[in-house]
Amino acid sequence: MNNLLLQILIISVIIGIVVSLIFVIFLKISRGKKQTISSLLDSHKLVGLFGTVQIPFDNQTKGKIRVNFQGSIIDLMARSNSAQQFLIGDEVFVIEAQNNEVWVIPKESLKQDWRQK
Repeated sequence: MNNLLLQILIISVIIGIVVSLIFVIFLKISRGKKQTISSLLDSHKLVGLFGTVQIPFDNQTKGKIRVNFQGSIIDLMARSNSAQQFLIGDEVFVIEAQNNEVWVIPKESLKQDWRQK
């Protein structure tokens, strides 16, 4: 009986390893050779994105916004020179990124500036 259980255990481990290897090979093939994966975020690529306020802030305090960047949801520390109070759920536009922070303006002010031109 113990011998049978040992054989089942060994077979299960081998099947698990083979299935895992097949899965890894499939992922490598589906990603393609040219795709590189980097955990480093080029903050300058955040400029021009729209975000949603998660933690309220104003021109005297920092807050947090959430953006969709290349299919991933990212939370960022945010600041603004705008006199407006940013509340949870407000939409903002990223105008600058530096020192692990983004500088934003209200989405509405972007629309106002666009109409004036």
